[in-house]
Order: sequence, then C-alpha cells, then structure tokens
Amino acid sequence: MTDLKNKIKNQIILFFQNTRKPLMILILSILTTGVIWAQNKGIVTGVISDAQSGETLIGANVILEGTSFGTATNIDGEFIIANVPAGDYTLLVSYIGYDNKTTAINVVAGEKTTVNLSIAYSGIELGAVEVTAQARGQLSAINNQLNSKDIRNVVSAERIQELPDANAAETIGRMSGVSVLRSGGEGNKVVIRGMSPKYNKITIEGVSMSGGGGDRSVDISAISPYSLDGIEVMKAVTPDKDADYIGGAVNFKLRTGREGWSSDFVVQKGYNDLKGTMSDYVIVGSIDNRFFDNKLGVYLQGNIEQRNRSANQLSASYNVHNDAVVGEQNPVWLQNLTLSDVFRKRTRKGATLVLDYKLNDGVIHFKNLYNGGNTDIDRYNQQYGVNNRMHTYMGRIDEYALSSFTNVFDIEKRFGAFTIDAKASHSFNKNENPNYKEFLFQQHAAIDPSTQIDPYSPSVIINELTEIDDDRAFFNYAKEGNSKTEERQIGASVNLKYDFTLNEKINGNIKIGGKYRTKNRFYDREAYGSDLVIHEGQYAPLIRDAFPEIAAQTPENISQLPFSLFSNPEFDHRNYMDGEYSMGAVPDLELMTEVLQVLKDARSTHQTAYEHHDKSSATYDYSGNEYFNAAYLMADINFGPKIKLIPGVRYEKNKTRYTAVNGVTNIILRETGGYPHSEKEYTRVNDFLLPMVHLKVTPTDWFDIRFAYTQTLSRPSYYQVVPRLDVYSARTDDVWLNNYNLQPEESENFDLYLSFHEDHIGLFTIGGFYKKIDNMIFNLGSRIITDTTGYNLPSNVDVNKLQYVSTYANNKDQAKNIGFELDWQTNFWYLPGALKGIVLNVNYTHIFSEAKYPYTYFNKEWNPAAFKYDLFNVDTFYTSPLMHQPNDIVNVQLGYDYKGFSARVSMLYQAKIFKNPNFWPELSQYTDDYLRWDLSVKQKLPWYGMQLFCNINNITGAKDRDLVQGARYDASIQHYGMTVDLGLRIKL
Repeated sequence: MTDLKNKIKNQIILFFQNTRKPLMILILSILTTGVIWAQNKGIVTGVISDAQSGETLIGANVILEGTSFGTATNIDGEFIIANVPAGDYTLLVSYIGYDNKTTAINVVAGEKTTVNLSIAYSGIELGAVEVTAQARGQLSAINNQLNSKDIRNVVSAERIQELPDANAAETIGRMSGVSVLRSGGEGNKVVIRGMSPKYNKITIEGVSMSGGGGDRSVDISAISPYSLDGIEVMKAVTPDKDADYIGGAVNFKLRTGREGWSSDFVVQKGYNDLKGTMSDYVIVGSIDNRFFDNKLGVYLQGNIEQRNRSANQLSASYNVHNDAVVGEQNPVWLQNLTLSDVFRKRTRKGATLVLDYKLNDGVIHFKNLYNGGNTDIDRYNQQYGVNNRMHTYMGRIDEYALSSFTNVFDIEKRFGAFTIDAKASHSFNKNENPNYKEFLFQQHAAIDPSTQIDPYSPSVIINELTEIDDDRAFFNYAKEGNSKTEERQIGASVNLKYDFTLNEKINGNIKIGGKYRTKNRFYDREAYGSDLVIHEGQYAPLIRDAFPEIAAQTPENISQLPFSLFSNPEFDHRNYMDGEYSMGAVPDLELMTEVLQVLKDARSTHQTAYEHHDKSSATYDYSGNEYFNAAYLMADINFGPKIKLIPGVRYEKNKTRYTAVNGVTNIILRETGGYPHSEKEYTRVNDFLLPMVHLKVTPTDWFDIRFAYTQTLSRPSYYQVVPRLDVYSARTDDVWLNNYNLQPEESENFDLYLSFHEDHIGLFTIGGFYKKIDNMIFNLGSRIITDTTGYNLPSNVDVNKLQYVSTYANNKDQAKNIGFELDWQTNFWYLPGALKGIVLNVNYTHIFSEAKYPYTYFNKEWNPAAFKYDLFNVDTFYTSPLMHQPNDIVNVQLGYDYKGFSARVSMLYQAKIFKNPNFWPELSQYTDDYLRWDLSVKQKLPWYGMQLFCNINNITGAKDRDLVQGARYDASIQHYGMTVDLGLRIKL
C-alpha cells in the first residue's frame, strides 16, 4: 500500500513539474472569465468597533443573512465581502460577549458599499459598565479562534499582558495541548501535543524564525510580550502555510500603530528567592500614532531587562548489571551523579518597529523585530563517579551572546474579485560563546567500593559512602575556547486569491501561491587548554611560583596541586536544594582564570603548557546552505452559512548542501597530537506532495464541528545530516558517522473539534487528534560493521580494522500520537454586582503516544579457524512513548476585575512527562508531578494612566524533577525558587 501511495505521489509531482505552464494558462483563463462575470457583483466593506471604547474588534463575524456570504474582521477591525450579487440584504454582526447587530444594506453592481458599525457588550446598558481588560482580551481570543479557517488557539494582546509571565514562551505554555521546557526557571521552548520542540515551528508574522540550536528548534525566551499583538498556536495546517511541523506552529503577531498619540512605559524591579538578590529589572517603552489621514501607522517599542536565572541542579545516570533479565524488575545502579550550583545572569534588549500604509483596497507593512543580549554563567559542579569511584570538582565560566533580527515587508492589494499579496523577509540569528573556561580537580578512591556490590540511592552514596578530602583532589586540567553559530534566511512569497460566487448559497475563493527561501548556516568552535595529567604535573611548579600564597603552602618540586589551594572559602550555597542534597567547596573562578593565564603565558618557553585542541576545534565544524521551494493550490468554499470546505494540496522541495569534517582521532594524543581530517560536501534533495482538507459544519449559531486531515513533515536536525565522520583509531577503527541520507519524518494528522459558544457559556471546546508518524529518526547506537557498503567511508580508514559504527537512522515502524483537549473560556458578566468581574480559563489535555525504538546488542560465537570470537548484531526493539510527551496537562487561570483593581491567579499541573526511552524499562525516565502557582495583581492609580503591579511566579517553589522508573530515584532536578516583580506602568 505504501509503495502504491508513493507511486501516485511521484506521478502527481511529475505532473506538477511538467505542466506548470499549461496549468498557469488554464488558471489565468478561469480567472479572466471570472473578472468579466464579477462585473455584475459588488463589494461590502467596513469597520466593526466597540460601542463604548471605540476600539476596533478583531475576529467579529460579519455575514449577509440567508446567504453564504460572510467573513471575519482583521487585526484593524476591517472586513471585506466580495463578489456579492446586486440586491438588498440584511448584514448581521456577531461577536461572543456582545449583542448581535443587524442593518439593512443595498449592494450595487460594480460599486463598494461601506458599513461601519459599533456593537455593545452583552447584558449591560451602554455606558453603565466598562468592559475589563481581562474580559476584553478573552473575548478577542475567543472570536478570533472561532472565525479562523484552521484549528488553532489564540492569545490576544490584552491577555498576554494580564498574565504574570516573564516571556512569550510561558504564555504559550498556558494554552491547551502545550507544555514548556525551561532554562534558568523560564520557558524557552514549547512542546505541542507531546511533540518535542524540534517538531514545532516558530514564526513571526508567518516568517520562520532563525534558531541557534542544532536540532531546528527555536529558543523564544527573548521575545518580549509587550511588543505582541497576539499569539496563535496552529494545530492543523492549511495548504497556504509551511507544512514542516508535526506538533504545531506558533505565530507571533506584532502590534501596529493606532490612531492618536499613545505611549506605554513599564518599569519593573524583581527579587530572586533562590539567591536572595534584588538585581532584576525590566524597562519597556513604546509609542505609536497614525499620520496622513490615518494612512501611515508607526509603532516603536524598546525594552531592556536583567534577570537572575540561577538554579540548583542535579543530574544522574543509571544502569542495570549484566545479569539483568528482560521482563523482570531489575535493580538499578547509580553510575554518575552531578550536583550543580549555577549562577546565571541574563541581560536582554529588544526593539520593534512596525510601519504600515493603507492603500485603496490594500495595505503595506514593514515589520522589524530585534532581540539580543548576554547570559553570563558561573557553574560549580560536584560529580560522583560510582563506576570509577572518582569524586570531581569542576568550575566553568560561560559568556553567551545572542543577536536575532527578523524583517518582513509585505503588500496586500485587492483588484475587484482578486487579492494579491507578496512578502519578502529576512531573519538572522547569531549565538556565540566568545570565551568559555573550564577547570577540573579529581580525587581517586573517594567512593566506598561497596557501591560496586549493592545498589544504593544517590542520597545514601553522597551522605554515607563517600570520603571527600580536598587535599586528595588534584588539579587535572584547565580549558578555554569559543564557539559560534550563525544562520541567515531570506525568503519571498506571492499569493493570488480569487473570490467567486456561483449563487447566493455557494461562494468562496480559490488561492494559489508559491514561496522561495534560502538559508545559510555555519558552526565553528575553537578549543585550547593545559592537561596536567598527560604532562605528569610538570607545570605545577609554574603555577606555584606565580602565586606566593600557594608557594608558601607547597614544596618547590610539587607535581600535584591539591584542590584546597584553589577553593573559595567565602562561597555560600544558601539552602541548596531545600536541604535535600548538599554541596561542599567550590573552586575560586577568579583565581583559576589567573592560573590559566599563567599557563598561557608560559607557552613561549614550555610549548605544551597551553595547547591548541586540534580535534575539538575541528570535528564539529560545518557550514552549508538550504534552498526551499513551495507551491500550493487550495479552495475555500461556503455551502450556505452552515458548511465550509477547504480542500487543497501543497508541494514542497528542499535542497541542502552541507560541508563537514571527516577525521581520525589518534588514541594516544586525542587532542594535541594532530587531528588528520578533510572536508566532505554532500547535497541532498527531497520533495513532498501534501494533500489537506478542512471541513467546518455549523448546525446552529452556538455550535460548530471542525475536521481536518493534513499531511506534514519534520526535517532532520542539522547535527544529524551534516556529513561529519570521526574514526576513533585504537586497536580497531570505531566510526561515528552522521547519516546524511536521512529522510524527513512524515505525519498523517487527523483532528476533530467540537465548539460550543454562547454569551453565558463563553467558549467550550472538546477536540481530539491522531497522528501516524513514519520515518521517525533515532540514534541507532553502536553496531558491528559487517558490511561497509553505504557508509561512504574515506580512503584513510582501514576497513580491516573496522569494528563498530554509531549513526542515525529512520525508523521502519510507524509511531502514533493520540490525545484529546478540553478548553473552557468564559467570564461571568451576568452575575450581580462585583461578581461580574470574574474571568475563567481552564484547559485539560491528555496524550498517549507509542513508538517502537530499534535496539541492537552484540553476541559472539567462537571461530576455531581464526581462533577468536566473531561478533554479530542482534536486532530487536522496545516500545515507549515519544520524548517529552506528557500524560496530562491542566491549566487554570482565574481572574478578577473590579473598577481599577485586577488580579489573576494561575495554576499549572503536568503529570508524567516522558523524558528518556530505554530498552530496560527500569531505566526509562519521566517527570514527577509538577504543580505551580503564579499570581498577578494590578491597581490603577488616578494619575496619568498609571498602574501598579506585582507578579509572583512559582509561589510554592516547585522543582522540575525527573525520576528513573525502576527505583524512583532522582534522575534530574532543576530548582529555581520563587521570583517577585514589582512595577509601575504608565499608559498615555
């Protein structure tokens, strides 16, 4: 069946490629005929606004009663209904939370009928009650979501700024079907419907964001919520959108200029409970207006901030022993345990400039977003190596610098029944660590040998089975270096839409378009250092003589320098991990930096005191380009006011050309003995035809059903397909090989959603999804090389010495991902008195996923002829959920507004997120239950639009905790504590 489907797909692709000219001629002929026929039609246009505030309403539903003609208002509250036959109609405006409004209109052939209407909030006498910011934000999101063509969730600008969130990622994490990965206590990447961040797409105004990571995921923690006009999470794609995601797509919409001068200033000071600091601050300012009879809009915003994002962390690895039995509950053994005290300071800056110019029946936008900043990290680690009985002190300094730009120029213009829009875009991301430093001290025989005989919990090993002596931990090495990733994308797209009318019951539009995008990307790393172990401590006297305080405590001929000479006696861990674990001494990083400089200065007379690390500086470097082409054809057909059908097909072609390093690691001198290598370039091309169909049925004005069938894909991570190869040459040649022939992962997606919407109910949605995922990419692990065919090994590899190969592969077995979502958004405007200020948002998500993960182990047979054992692969598999898939997610936000007072309490609960698959179920990892509470309180002041606010995040100090399944021992902990922000906002 699969072969037949592929043959059909290939034939259709060939048809598209060979018949582009005839197809264009045919389409243009149809459209030309439509122009002549459309001359007997008229256009209805206008603006819908709030009767009380005068603000325009986004997502208001505007229809001509008794017909299939209708639309929703755009971001400026404007609507256009084209190709309407001449005659008399009743125009109906509806907006959840507001009273419906009708007006009689007359449409004249060849002319434009303009209708501007204002509508009033439901259940109140005009002017008696002001619609609160929380209620307005919720209603805007509800109506936008109801009138969208695809299946999506929406957060409005008002709601974004009412939530106590430090960045946009945290806001997205409160939506149904979404969970968040955190770094330094703040969300930075999103997991949608249980699919890891690399399976989700991040866009700004529909333009893909450039990312600095190696797996195509994007860090969105730097995006300021103050510059946003809304966030959309799209869960079922339409053919006119990029289809390179399996989980979902997040689109950030930027604010535009409004009529009349307005400004918004925020000053905020913050407290970090974990480290007891008051160094956090946020400063935001924006100004906007419209000029030249409201044709030109200008919006300018800037922000700077500093955050203490420190953390207490734990990570641990476990194993089972060789006598483990499949199907039994085997004991788990701790292999390594690392405790970390991380001091992380983030300084960010951003700017947004949006210009728009309104044309007759059109608009031009020029949107620009910049985010940049620095993250300084001092990391102190203590590692307990149970296998080698080693205790290690490590200190590391990192300085990360981020720069990100997105520029979008687009124009949209209507010509009668035609609408054409064109877009040009540029995005750039640079993520560099200009100077990192790392220092390590080791103590041998620090852990009791009984840990090799019996399994113990981490706390028992640390507290009872270790003998830590700072005078027996010796200086091992000092390293430094730098790394940089750069990515630049340039794209252009054109879309042509034609509105057609067959009769009053059947109308819609046909849309065609194309896109082209290029991407340039590279990664470069340099590393240097001094290894006192390899050089047998011969440089210890250099260090001793450079520091009088060390010389006073050590003999002249010393070859090993104890950790006690370099520790920082004034360091305070405060209440590390709330007392669950404890950390001891840490290295003095300022002193260690001076030590490294001494070694660096000595290289003129001692060549090996400070050396270039040849392998680390070359093996991971790569550069290359990607070229993306896409075209689509779709229709949007209304069958009366009750049924909307959107069928279509999308064609995508992606060509990649990357160059990476092929090298041989010398087992004797891994870093400094030279790294023989060459560069390999490889080009790969793949294309896909992706059919899609959306159906919306509205049996009543308070209920609708949506169904979507879509096909989407996810392209391999950069680090999986760049043609890197490394041969680890010892007795045998073991090969690490990237698989540059990996195929994209493909998914068939089925979505069904039921929505109930009414003024008293608000919006209640229940929906389910089912994904069938082919070609999932996994780490194949190590395999015995039995046949070199297909590996494309370089000529300097001795095939007679080959032993193991590690690489990536596509999974031949299909994975599945199933889930359902409940979402209720409402406010209680109908309750008496002050109770009408209550606003409620609740959502629940349950997800189940299953994938077969191939697993290979080795067996051996005695070969008497060769008088040795022959090794061979035994291939099997194990079944586990998908990575980062949560079982359950619950979000609750309860808000309250009364006059100038506003408060919102938010609760997030996540249960059992799957973290790490393993052949042995005992070694699988998943999160412990996570319950977090946040609070936001605001109070308006009677002067100059001022507002005081207080945001408290993670009130109970919840920890991100992962457990190993076999014994429920800690596998990972990240503890960030509580943060409090106090601020003043002025809106003029």
